[in-house]
Amino acid sequence: MEIKIFCNLVCEFILVETFALAFGSGIGFLQGLCAFNKLHTETKLGLCAWAALTGAGVSLLLVPILYYGLLRGVLTVEMLAEILFISLICGMISAYFLTAFLDAGWLSCLVTPIAAVLVTIFLRKYHMSN
Repeated sequence: MEIKIFCNLVCEFILVETFALAFGSGIGFLQGLCAFNKLHTETKLGLCAWAALTGAGVSLLLVPILYYGLLRGVLTVEMLAEILFISLICGMISAYFLTAFLDAGWLSCLVTPIAAVLVTIFLRKYHMSN
């Protein structure tokens, strides 16, 4: 029985990390497109690849903390979609405006994880109260 529980926990962790890797790199790439939109195509795509790697790395650390700390047992597909969508939009808008006004779109890499944490906390409290 203990082996089955251990295998379930390992599979759950692998699933969480795979999900984090896929969506973190995707959000990072899209955010990079907004952050580096003033550059030439080759340079922009190269930096977008680095943004995707950064998004993957941050999400590999942040998603398990949020999942096991706040969401395990209460996560629904609706909550997951809301967290991902709001984090993506916050990251892309911050990248666009930071690039337009400060020419520092790369700073948006700090905004997206903060947005993800705040949205997760808010949605958990909202869904727990209903």
